[in-house]
Amino acid sequence: MLSLPYLHGMKWGMIFFGVLLGSLHGFAQVWQLQDCPDASEASLSITAEAGQGSYPRPQMQRAQWQSLNGLWDYAITEADVPRPTEWQGQILVPFAIESPASGVAKALKPKQRLWYHRSLSLPDDWAGKEVLLHFEAVDWAFELWIGEERIATHTGGFTPLTVPIGDYLKPMLKVDLYVQVSDPTDADPSQLVGRQSLSNDHGSLKASSGIWGAVWMEPVNSDRYIEEIQIDTRIFEQVARVKATGPGIGERQYLRMTVKSGVRIVSEVVVKGNETGVLPMHGLRTWSPYSPHLYDLQVQLLHESAVVDSLSSYFGMRELSIKPDALGVKRFRVNADDTFLNGLDYAHYWPCTIYTPPSDEALQSELQLIKDLGFNMLYIDATIPSRRFYYWCDQLGLAVIQGFPALNYSQEDSSNVKLAAKAFMNVVGLAKPMIQRNRNAPSLIAYRPKPDERGVDKAAAYQTVILQYDSTRLLIQDQAAGKAAKVLLSKNVADDALQWDRTEDKTASLCFFNGDLGFDANPEEQKDQYEVQLFALYDRNYHTGLSGIVRRNFLKLPGVDQGILSLDRQEMLLDPDEAVLINKGYLRPQVSTRQRKFEDSLDVDFDPLPKDGGISYVLRDLEGKVLSSGKYEGTIQILQSCTMEVEAVYKNRTSPKRIVHFEKVK
Repeated sequence: MLSLPYLHGMKWGMIFFGVLLGSLHGFAQVWQLQDCPDASEASLSITAEAGQGSYPRPQMQRAQWQSLNGLWDYAITEADVPRPTEWQGQILVPFAIESPASGVAKALKPKQRLWYHRSLSLPDDWAGKEVLLHFEAVDWAFELWIGEERIATHTGGFTPLTVPIGDYLKPMLKVDLYVQVSDPTDADPSQLVGRQSLSNDHGSLKASSGIWGAVWMEPVNSDRYIEEIQIDTRIFEQVARVKATGPGIGERQYLRMTVKSGVRIVSEVVVKGNETGVLPMHGLRTWSPYSPHLYDLQVQLLHESAVVDSLSSYFGMRELSIKPDALGVKRFRVNADDTFLNGLDYAHYWPCTIYTPPSDEALQSELQLIKDLGFNMLYIDATIPSRRFYYWCDQLGLAVIQGFPALNYSQEDSSNVKLAAKAFMNVVGLAKPMIQRNRNAPSLIAYRPKPDERGVDKAAAYQTVILQYDSTRLLIQDQAAGKAAKVLLSKNVADDALQWDRTEDKTASLCFFNGDLGFDANPEEQKDQYEVQLFALYDRNYHTGLSGIVRRNFLKLPGVDQGILSLDRQEMLLDPDEAVLINKGYLRPQVSTRQRKFEDSLDVDFDPLPKDGGISYVLRDLEGKVLSSGKYEGTIQILQSCTMEVEAVYKNRTSPKRIVHFEKVK
C-alpha cells in the first residue's frame, strides 16, 4: 500500500482548535474538533473560520457577498418545546451536527428539533438594496425565522433555498436569525436519505442533519435582478444560447452577454430582457474529459442604460449522444468522439465532516488524484454534492453520472397508500430543483434513476421530470426499465461474471462492476487482479456496445473491506504512475501460467496484449546477474531459480514492469 504525502503531511494524532466566544446571553464555550477516527489531514486542519473563502455558486457569482459560515449558537429540543432562549453551545456551520467537525457530534433524533441562531447586520454599502440569503443544503425540513417572524420553510435535504430578506435588515441594526430543523431519517419511510442511517448498519453512512452546505448572503438591486441563467450549447451550430430570468426583468430591460476564452473576447450580444441571447462561438473549442476547455461568461442586466446586476459564470461547449460506429454498434459520444467512460462509484464522504468536504482545497485535491489515476468519470448516488464539486469536475474534465438518493422505504410500507403518495411527491420534489441547480455544469453527463423494487417507481417519476427539464443529458437505465432516446443500459456485474450476452442488440451499455479490491490482500496481487478485471471486461464486451465501466468503492467505507483509497486518505492500493497507464490500456503482460515452482523446467508464455505492442523481458539469477533478455517471440523455458522482469512495449511508451519469481525445487 502507498502513502500519499502530497495529500496528507501529518499521519497521526489529533489537533484541537479552540475559539472562546460569548453568545448573546453570556454563555462561553470552547469550540473544538471532536474525536474522529480515520481523520484526514484536511479534517485535522479545520478551524472556526472554515469555508469562508470560496464562493459557493461558481456559475452565478456576484462580486459582493458575505459568507455566513462559522460559529452559530445551537440547541437541541423536543419537538413540542418553544424556541429556546438559552443555547447549549456553538456549532460550526456548514458541518452537520453529527459530524466531529461541527464541534457537537451528536445525533438528532426523529422527535427532536435542532435550533440555530446568529445575529445579522446590514453592511453599510448594502443599504437600499435587496439582500438574498442562500442555504446550499439543510437536511431535512427547516423553518427560517427573523426575530419573531417565520419567513420561509423548506423540505428536502439536498437542494438549495434562496430567501429575500432585505425588508428585515436596516443600517446600524442587528437582527436575530433562527433556523429550526427536523430530520426523521430512519423514522420516516418517505424521506430521501441516500445511505444515511441512525443505526449505522452495514453499508450505511452516518446521518447528516441540519445545515451541511454553505450559507451566504449578497446584495442585489431592490427592483430587478438575475435569478437564474440557463445555458445551452450547440457545437455543430457553433453557438451558445443563454437565457437569464428574474424579478423585474422584461422587454424594457436589456441583457449584455460577453463570452471570453482567457483574455480574448469570443462573442458579445445585447438582447431584450425577455429574449434568449445567441452567441456565435468563433474558433470553437469543445469540452470533453480529455480536453475540458471552459469559456468565461458575464451577464449584465441593464435598466435605462445603467448596469443594475452583473453575474460571472462559465460553460463548456459539448454535446452528448449515442450513435452507431462503422460496424453498427452504438457508442456513447461526447461531441463527435466515441468516449469510453472509466469510472468510480464515489461516496463523497469524510468521517469528520460526512458529506461536506473539509475544505475546498481538500475536494480539489481528491478529484485531481482521481483524474491523475486515469479515471474520467464519477458516479454518485449517496448524496447530491455541492456546486463547488461540479465546478472542480468541470475544471478537471471528470464526467459525472448523478444518481438520486434512496428512500428509507420497505416492502411493508408500500401497502400504505398515503405513505407511498408522500414518497412519490418527495421524489418529484427533489428532481426538479436538483436538475435546475446543476443544469449548466458540462461535467454532468447523465442521470441514473434506479427503479425501486419496494413499491414506489422512482425511475418513472424521475424520468418524467428529467425529460421535462433536461433532455440534453443521458439516462442510465437498468435493462428491465426499457429503452428511450439517449439511454445507456446499465448492468451490475460480479467477479465471476465478466461477460454478458448482448451480441444481438449492440446497444450502448455501462457496466457497474462489483470487483473486490481489498486492503487486507497482497498489493501486487490486487494490482494484478485490477488489470485482469479491466482487460477482461473491456476485451469481452466492447464489441457488443460496452461504453464504460464503473468500479465500486473508491473509498474504503466504514464496515466495508473493499476500496482503492483508505478512509483517512493516507494509503492507496494503486500506484498513481502505474494506475494511469493501466487505465489508459497500457497493461503489463500477463503470464499465462500461474505456476511459480517447478522441478525440471517450466515453459512461460504471455496472454495477448489489448493493444498492438511487443513484450520485452530480462531473466536474472538470484544474485541479479542477467541470464537472458530480449523480445518475447515464443515460449521461454526456465531451467533454474530466477527472477523475470517483463514489460509491454507500445508504440509511444512502455507499461509498468511486472516482476515474477520462479523457484526450482528438488
